[in-house]
Amino acid sequence: MAERKEQLSLEEEGPWRYLGMEPQPGDDLEGEITVRAFTVNSNIPLLDTLAHEFMFRHPAVKVNVEWVVDYLDSLVTSAEKKADLNQVFEEELRLSIATGRADYIIFDNGWIDLDVAPLSTSGALEDFGPTLREDFPEGFFYEDVLEAFQVDGRQTVLPLSVSYTSIAFDREWLEKLGIDPGAVDRVSTAQVMDWYQQALELDPDLGLFFNSPPIDQMLDLERTAYMDLVDRSCTFDSPAFIKYLTQLTKIRNSEPLLEAEAPDLVGASPTIDDFSVYQLYQHTGKLRGNYQYLVNDPDPLFDGLRRQMKVFTDSKPALAVLDAARPHTVLTQWQPLDYLAGPYPLTNSKGELGIVAQESFLLPASMQDKNLAWEFIKYCVGEREEPRIYGEGPIHYYTPYFPTNRYNLGTMAEDVTNDEGLGSTNAPFDTGIFGMDPQIYIDAVEDLFTGPLAPLEYYDQIGIQEFIDEMILHRLTTPEECAEKIQGRVTIKLNE
Repeated sequence: MAERKEQLSLEEEGPWRYLGMEPQPGDDLEGEITVRAFTVNSNIPLLDTLAHEFMFRHPAVKVNVEWVVDYLDSLVTSAEKKADLNQVFEEELRLSIATGRADYIIFDNGWIDLDVAPLSTSGALEDFGPTLREDFPEGFFYEDVLEAFQVDGRQTVLPLSVSYTSIAFDREWLEKLGIDPGAVDRVSTAQVMDWYQQALELDPDLGLFFNSPPIDQMLDLERTAYMDLVDRSCTFDSPAFIKYLTQLTKIRNSEPLLEAEAPDLVGASPTIDDFSVYQLYQHTGKLRGNYQYLVNDPDPLFDGLRRQMKVFTDSKPALAVLDAARPHTVLTQWQPLDYLAGPYPLTNSKGELGIVAQESFLLPASMQDKNLAWEFIKYCVGEREEPRIYGEGPIHYYTPYFPTNRYNLGTMAEDVTNDEGLGSTNAPFDTGIFGMDPQIYIDAVEDLFTGPLAPLEYYDQIGIQEFIDEMILHRLTTPEECAEKIQGRVTIKLNE
């Protein structure tokens, strides 16, 4: 599949028409820049919309948005094919950055896996820090969030939006364990394992995670507690980590071996919404919303979806589900779910919240027109009077995740008070709380993103899964031997 360049025409109808945008008076920006990305995650692509808006405000500027796989192609491209194309794309990016030929902005919406540390250290990527301090007032961004994505003090990754790891539990099971769901604030990986071991004593057939993804998926977060990316050191050979591996092995050996019921629908990454539909069905025999409609509609067109929906009706009981939190996730603090407890922020054993940059910008140092590139990036991450995008279909926010600037989060919070419910979401609850003071919501998000944070993708660059598989799946090593192997691998990688 050849890479295609999207042609953005200002003559077409677009969201900016509805927002009343006008060209900037006295505008002197001109030139042409290119933004490269892998594939579109939504039928209302953020990057295309921002490029349209920017060009409408600056008529003498042209922004070329290049997707490897556009939205329509993404619907018919297999996961295997996407993985192959993405690998080729990443290799091309690395080579062009390293050789100084990268004359473009990189937009990463979760698909691009670059090892940022060496590119930052070598100066191959621009440091956004000085221009951020010059062009934005102090306190405009969540400082701890931006700092989490720095490498040696350099802001070479500029996240537009982030999410954090959240976990929801079967409410009934927490109560069986004597845990008050309303008294829980955050949950650590160690607590999850302790609670699950207690639950297994009551029901040996209970799974840990809904639809049976691997039990060690929490390791992506827990490993961050034993790595110091600044000091380039690690403590995987510590008694604490060996204890964690021992517990992980014990649970894995006692957990019932369940098979995913509907991988095409939920696969290895079921969501809190999926878990809520399952819980509702188990307690009431009913499916929520469109799912119930599909069950009652005899049209054979929906036969495939009905087969996939077996995940909601036939899956095995489980204690919890992990998910990437979105803005509406926070609302459950004031609007508890009937059958689910949480979702709660999930931390590692040191209390650090795992965060992921869902949409971010990187700027190669070889970019020719850095000034124009920065003006575009600044527009994308900056203040929006209207946070929503008005396109075809329902209303959407410009990002479905948490914006990294406080201003835009505040305007999104206003929707909580007018029953708009933080825009178009697929949440298992009413996403609007009419009459609620938006400051309460703003303060809750402020608390989430103030304090120790762990950028998960920065830790993913050092592979340790093979050692975990040796220990858990193949039972070839002990926890002590596994920890020793991980310590050696990570020590070498951190000091390369």
